[in-house]
Amino acid sequence: MHTGRLILTPRDVTAQVDCERLAARLGSIGLIGSPLSERSNAFETGERFLDLVAFTGCAVQLDTRASAASDQFTHVSLHGPHPEPRLLYGRNSRPPRCPECAKGLKTWRNQVAQAQPGKAPRLCCEHCQTAAPAWQWSWGQHAGVGRSFVHIEEVFPGEASPLSTLLEALGQLGVGEWRYFYVQD
Repeated sequence: MHTGRLILTPRDVTAQVDCERLAARLGSIGLIGSPLSERSNAFETGERFLDLVAFTGCAVQLDTRASAASDQFTHVSLHGPHPEPRLLYGRNSRPPRCPECAKGLKTWRNQVAQAQPGKAPRLCCEHCQTAAPAWQWSWGQHAGVGRSFVHIEEVFPGEASPLSTLLEALGQLGVGEWRYFYVQD
């Protein structure tokens, strides 16, 4: 079973960052190390990984070494930029709150399932009938929308968070502030 991932994306859902540029920036600050041979967009954790991501909880165990027996180890992968904003969610995602009435949307999974693949859907509130793109809904830290993503794999939701140094370094890419959320497949 998938442990989960910490995902970072620009707060502006239309912002996009080329993976090569993103990899260069993340490599220069030590978040990522060498590319994993079997994955072109995946990297070992870098020498400053633990200076940039804070882990909390009791007995946190990180396996940062690739193994032939398993792909369940902490590593970083880069995704995008996608042509359109995408909604990323998982089994841990909770009903988003309506941008108008702030009530939870219990039917969101059905609405997302009926949406066009590869695009962030428009959701319709069952309480006030507001229809709005997924990025206008409040997902908390349980889902998110964007075009460019940094995935920190094999992180249980809430177990880790990016430190200000990492968020500031991402902000220097020129696409504004970054946010983060967690997804479990």
